[in-house]
Amino acid sequence: MRTLKLKSSEERLADTIMYADAVSNDAHQRDSIIREYHRIEDELKRQPDFSKIFPKRYFWDTDMSRLHLEWDKDFIIVRGLLGNEDSFEENISNLERFYSKNDIVQALRTTGELIDEKACFRVANRYGLEKFYPGELR
Repeated sequence: MRTLKLKSSEERLADTIMYADAVSNDAHQRDSIIREYHRIEDELKRQPDFSKIFPKRYFWDTDMSRLHLEWDKDFIIVRGLLGNEDSFEENISNLERFYSKNDIVQALRTTGELIDEKACFRVANRYGLEKFYPGELR
């Protein structure tokens, strides 16, 4: 198995500046590209550490430090509910810190992951909805 080496923040900035120089002779456009780079870097620094929120066993095949709150929303929601009935309250409360009721229900209804339908039933019960099944809107 090959391991991917992640670039440091300084290396990514240097790449961004090189790219900005290559695509634009306009100083304003170049500065715009670099400002956007800094905005994205700041956003990535504000991401929660999911390894401190959910057990690693829920994300056994994933580098949890690479998860993005918005980009990986459906994946995080579904995996965050893999636990059993005993862990449901804690897990759903953790998800509700970041996602709306609609986000959670939609992620479960459209998932392609194999998850226990009881997780969907517990979510439906919590939100006063009719029972639904994982992936039913897929």
